[in-house]
Amino acid sequence: MQRKQLLLLCAVIIAQTASAQDTAAGEKLVQRAEKRAIDSYYRYTGNQSRLYNGLDRTFYDPAIKGDPYYLSDSLMEGSVLYDSMYFENVPMLYDIYKDELTVRHFKGYKIVLLNEKITSFSISGHHFVAHEYDKNAGFGMHSGFYDHLYAGKTMVLARRTKLLNEKITSQVEQEFLPHDNFYIWKDGAYRSCATYHGLLDILKPGSKDIRHYLKKNKIKFRNDPEKVIVTAVRFYDSLN
Repeated sequence: MQRKQLLLLCAVIIAQTASAQDTAAGEKLVQRAEKRAIDSYYRYTGNQSRLYNGLDRTFYDPAIKGDPYYLSDSLMEGSVLYDSMYFENVPMLYDIYKDELTVRHFKGYKIVLLNEKITSFSISGHHFVAHEYDKNAGFGMHSGFYDHLYAGKTMVLARRTKLLNEKITSQVEQEFLPHDNFYIWKDGAYRSCATYHGLLDILKPGSKDIRHYLKKNKIKFRNDPEKVIVTAVRFYDSLN
């Protein structure tokens, strides 16, 4: 019903611009009309916005060291494409242990969005896109959200996770530890990239030039693998 009302509202507002000539100015009028329609939809739906269609948040044992979140355990503003609608300035947390996106409900508490309704989201300058498992797309790519680090002719993706490490002393001690997996999309397939030599092997031909370029710029894989992978792939694309 709300979708029909939105479409009707769009039709009414856009009809007001029908007399505009088919020029750039006319197109801008239509775009503004569409934006007014969407803004009106948000005002109409109010607290019933489909963004708040999610699950109750679960809590972790406070005895666990660290936290399961990406970058911060405090809410950060981001954007999300959810249930085919785009939302901006959303307070959110990304749980990379469970691979879940939590947002603040309008009543103040936090809810977990449904993964199957999330197309993508951005937080702190990182853009995450939902990927479905495809056995033909390459080794090691499971369903979940992947951080798109570089998108050219070749692509670099990161799977951000945290592992729950257990150590037994006089008692069981648990701690969240970050663990990133990197993937390179090349020649129609994803390839896992975990080592410097693996990186050079993926980026053939051109690995010799890449090795010299990284050495010249004093970039070492063991110090910052993410930076090295992105730099190498960007340079590889410039060669081709």
